[in-house]
Amino acid sequence: PYIHRGLPDYTGHGIDHSVAVFYYVNKFIDILKSSGLELNRTEIKLLYIASWLHDIGNITIGSRERGHSIESCRLIKRLKETNQYHIGNLFYLLDPIIKYHSSSFDISKINDKEYSYGGEKVRLKLLCAVFRLADACDMDENRANPLVYFLIQDELSDESKRHWKSNNAIMSIIFDRDAREIQLYVTDKKSAHLAIERFKREFESVHLHTSGFLPFDRVAVVEIPTEEEG
Repeated sequence: PYIHRGLPDYTGHGIDHSVAVFYYVNKFIDILKSSGLELNRTEIKLLYIASWLHDIGNITIGSRERGHSIESCRLIKRLKETNQYHIGNLFYLLDPIIKYHSSSFDISKINDKEYSYGGEKVRLKLLCAVFRLADACDMDENRANPLVYFLIQDELSDESKRHWKSNNAIMSIIFDRDAREIQLYVTDKKSAHLAIERFKREFESVHLHTSGFLPFDRVAVVEIPTEEEG
């Protein structure tokens, strides 16, 4: 409920966003499994915890200066020191997943060595890449509720308005394994341009690390014709 404290005029980063990231995490878990790579319980647990906590840094004003993923890691470390948050040493593997969900950090910098927890191996670089992509997938009109936009648009900067309108122009994402494409369905390419380009950058930033596991080579954009266009 307090996530807005560190967010100037961004689109939604609250509970609905976390639920959506959960959805896409599960999508990728299923796709990985059908491609012959089944994540273990520890790896799935890390992705689930990250879905809830990756944006928690936005409750601090300091996130604007230090970056919200860095702030999220700092706050999770503080929570770890309380008796209300039982994560133990799993924190050390959660920390990079949350830090590297931000495109400000290069996933290739993560150590390639194999990690483990509780007797299960943890493919950290793959998890970081999958989670960044799952986070990026949540960009449709639900991130920019049109009724909220109608009420607050006069208070938004021109830059913020472009981002809200861009998310609002995204209809859905389809994972087409046969075409090896992640397809973005949009109402208008021009309006959706910012969201499309951001997603393409995120996809390219992880593709090197997911290409051997996820069956997608490119991002395709499908524009839905207007009634006038037939």
